[in-house]
Amino acid sequence: MASRRFRADFGKAVADLCSTLARMGATARIDFGGNIWEYEAEILRRSGLEYNVNQPGLGLNGVRITFWRNDRGYAYEAVEFAPEDDNLRACQRTITALYQCFEDYKVRRVGVDNFDALFGGFLLLGDGRREWWEILGVPQDATKRQILKAFRAKAITEHPDRGGSEERFALVQSAYDQAMDSLGR
Repeated sequence: MASRRFRADFGKAVADLCSTLARMGATARIDFGGNIWEYEAEILRRSGLEYNVNQPGLGLNGVRITFWRNDRGYAYEAVEFAPEDDNLRACQRTITALYQCFEDYKVRRVGVDNFDALFGGFLLLGDGRREWWEILGVPQDATKRQILKAFRAKAITEHPDRGGSEERFALVQSAYDQAMDSLGR
């Protein structure tokens, strides 16, 4: 785990995230790998953001921000830094920077002029509230072998060359990556 990166202020990170979400017309949930301080919980309650603590797969200081815009979910996760404040700030800055590129600077993928082209790599399967084991169709305590078998079966049906879509294939891949990460690869 890396040492402090930003010396982030929790309240500022939440305020900046709320500002960006408002500009995007999005709602969000923040998942923390461990517990948070009472004053941080109060900041989150006042902000109106949904949040969860002690979430599996994030480690003690990890943070995942999942946001929904136009009925599509996107997730950003950071686990690199020692305090969750810095991981929160890393996710918030990534979301803000990508949105600024899209909205303020009019950066577009060649031939595509939409939000998903820039944020598509972080798109969630379904409504974004499903966990990796639900996406892959395995039990939460599945073995690596079970996960790999389920992933291969889904990858075949969701692959663009086999009639699936790039978007759904990427989401199945993301679920597999999260599964492997949670098992320690």
